Amino acid sequence: MFRKVLTVIATVFLFGGGCLHADAKKNWTSPDGGLIAHAENHKADGSADYTDWDVVTIRDRNGKVLASLSLEDGSGINRAVVTDAVWSPGSRFFVFETASSGGHSAWHEPTYVYDAKTSLIYSIDDSIGAITSDNSPLHFVHGDTLHVALYNSDAEKESDAFCFPKELSLPDFVMNAKIALHSKRMALRRP
Repeated sequence: MFRKVLTVIATVFLFGGGCLHADAKKNWTSPDGGLIAHAENHKADGSADYTDWDVVTIRDRNGKVLASLSLEDGSGINRAVVTDAVWSPGSRFFVFETASSGGHSAWHEPTYVYDAKTSLIYSIDDSIGAITSDNSPLHFVHGDTLHVALYNSDAEKESDAFCFPKELSLPDFVMNAKIALHSKRMALRRP
């Protein structure tokens, strides 16, 4: 029995969520190999572990920084780390979920989208509503259409009391999406 439990724990650790998409240094390479997303962890000197944050950077294959987003955003309550991330099959979009490093609002997983066409990082939460967990890793259902779970603030009928699933076409989304606060576009990507 103990051996089975250890096997399950090891399987979840090795193949669960974001571990499948990133290497040990939190690097995610686009399917076409042209872009690399990286989440670098930061801590204030002498601070507790729950106050750390990530800075997400998108670079081209030559190392040129195209965009970045700091998840520091104020006090320890607001600082966040990347928990899951995935590239779209065509390498246009990089999507990443975050969570508060202090464990606040554990239901809420602020989610961001980098668009290689504009070199901008957009906030899904600020654009269409709060993203919450439906206990599935980030994934594209087809092409550039992403599966998300929105917080069920209006108690949608025929849905979970806490969240409801939505298929989000990212090319349509970025046309009217809000750019993430604290994001920086360094350069446009040249195909």
